[in-house]
Amino acid sequence: MASLRASGISGFVRVSCPLLFALGALNAALAQARVDFGGVSTGLCLCACTAGLFGEDLLQRDYRRDRAVLAYVARHPGVDVRQVARAIEDCERVAFRSLARLTKEGLLAWAVDRQTSGERVYRIAR
Repeated sequence: MASLRASGISGFVRVSCPLLFALGALNAALAQARVDFGGVSTGLCLCACTAGLFGEDLLQRDYRRDRAVLAYVARHPGVDVRQVARAIEDCERVAFRSLARLTKEGLLAWAVDRQTSGERVYRIAR
């Protein structure tokens, strides 16, 4: 089964943001030692932009995960929380939060699976 981990650009951001932040801080520190105020402002600007990019990535993480969960449930109707968690490579608590959010928004519906353990199973809402 192919992984549905919702990383995409997120993995790039997690690696590059700390490097760009360090580069900006180093540039600002070296420019301050040379009394180059343009270099200081450029370095600090790079730090601020990098922090904003990292913050935006954190804010969008739930959206990307919900999108992966919705796609998985659309392809595999009748799945439970454990199966979804395995598919998105995350813990069951996180998968349940995504399923609950999508159910509350009316995109998913759940039912009790009486054939097995009586757990909730999810499908696309009609």
